Amino acid sequence: MPPRVTTPYGEALLVRGRAAFDELRQGIRDIEFIADPGAGELRIGWPESIAAGFLISVLERFSRDHPRERLHVVPVHTPTVEFPELQDRKIDLAFARLAKKPVQGRLTEELNAEVLFNDRYSVIVGDKSKWARRKVELADLVDEPWIMTPLDALGDSFVAGAFRKRGLKVPTLIITTFSIHLRNNLVGTGEFITALPRSVLQIYRRPHVLKELPIDLSVQPPVAIVNAEKSDSYSRGTVIHPIRPRSCAILRSSRAIAQNSKRHRLSLNFECLNRSRE
Repeated sequence: MPPRVTTPYGEALLVRGRAAFDELRQGIRDIEFIADPGAGELRIGWPESIAAGFLISVLERFSRDHPRERLHVVPVHTPTVEFPELQDRKIDLAFARLAKKPVQGRLTEELNAEVLFNDRYSVIVGDKSKWARRKVELADLVDEPWIMTPLDALGDSFVAGAFRKRGLKVPTLIITTFSIHLRNNLVGTGEFITALPRSVLQIYRRPHVLKELPIDLSVQPPVAIVNAEKSDSYSRGTVIHPIRPRSCAILRSSRAIAQNSKRHRLSLNFECLNRSRE
């Protein structure tokens, strides 16, 4: 039998059908929230580099403070620029590194964002690396074996920019991967070089015997919570949006962890944390 192809009419019906079922599912969540505001679920999206670092402490604190909440934590499309999972309402909010700071709390007309801190990138080698105890410049590392995410990925694209700003060619990546676990293990052998955000390095430095090289990349992308919450339909009635209080709760947990700079030793942007609280 020839393969079946959906006609434009069928595709239009499928799109509207998915929207209808999504609205029904959202309605069930509304009813559950009205019946029991202390319980429910929150769907959180994350890129690998945040899940492996900052998000660990956030979820630990949130689960302790809100033991009856269920969290569904899922990977999001990388690089996280357009946030299709938010637009399609597959997740309620996302943690992400941003290419630019939001303007008055907005990334676009559809996306809201609050910056939590700036996460400084560092050049990392294993303790067994020949570079671990040498005086080294970024130019010395151009022809060395690097392991990174693809350079078009948000975050690590800034690292490529650090080479270009110095008039250097971007190093050839021997291995590209989004896996922090794989990068840390291979760098720990002493054979590879990578760049990691400080929030990740502080957790994995000791287990993988990683060493930060004294090279200033001047790369500190902001880490933010992003949502595409549309509450206009609720503001005209008596129904409280079930996601808003949960989003605020996870935001409070994130602020608290970010402010604990002594424990995490992050390069923080306190200006964004000292704004009026919700």
